[in-house]
Amino acid sequence: MSGKVSKSLQFRDSCRFAVNNVARHGDTDVFPFPIENHILFDLPDAAVDIMEGIHDGFAESLKKMPPVRVTSFSAVGYNGFRSATQIDPLWNAYFLALVVDIGQDIEAARLPREKGIVFSYRFMPDTSTWLMFDPNIGWRQYQDALISKAKQYEFVLACDIADFYPRIYHHRLKNALRKATRKTNIVQRIMALLSRFSEGVSYGLPIGGPAARLLSELLLNRIDRLLLSHGIPYCRFVDDFHLFAIPFRKNE
Repeated sequence: MSGKVSKSLQFRDSCRFAVNNVARHGDTDVFPFPIENHILFDLPDAAVDIMEGIHDGFAESLKKMPPVRVTSFSAVGYNGFRSATQIDPLWNAYFLALVVDIGQDIEAARLPREKGIVFSYRFMPDTSTWLMFDPNIGWRQYQDALISKAKQYEFVLACDIADFYPRIYHHRLKNALRKATRKTNIVQRIMALLSRFSEGVSYGLPIGGPAARLLSELLLNRIDRLLLSHGIPYCRFVDDFHLFAIPFRKNE
């Protein structure tokens, strides 16, 4: 993690995708669009060059310009709040580039979308729209699947994971990443940045951005595999689960 690494066209492509994604779609769906992100739109090539420089001298970059982030409360519903994080624009784009670079490996480790079980944040980067996730799989398809399955079973259990993002344990995420990809250098840098974002504690993902969403999906994949191995019918969208039990008997 401390030494220099060889640059590759593939990682530059990941940087370019991250820059265009943030410039067009924002760094988070929680906070207003920061004016600094316009630089990524106006000078994308310069931003990519800087990000490659960070990648080439990662340890030194952390010392000279450590990542800055702001954590605040954001509204949830009519009377609720949750913590959310906004990261320094350049480091946010670099963090996203790291995750994009192993995005295909993460997606390959997850339950296949064809099973119709997991509907959240399926990695399918599109360089025409600079969208990171498949727009045809999401909350609406999740709801449709729930309605369809509910007609087949007598009982439905709806549940979610309390304080999911803030309580994600870094050690488990690191192990999941190591199993999913051979790019250990990328994994080390992702974990180093997460440690900085969480101020040294060993848990928590920055809420609001697409990088954290994909990382969290990999961690939830362990639960998906466990439920599937026990033959429990269910559907999931992020940390929202619906489990089904006792199929309706057809009238003879």
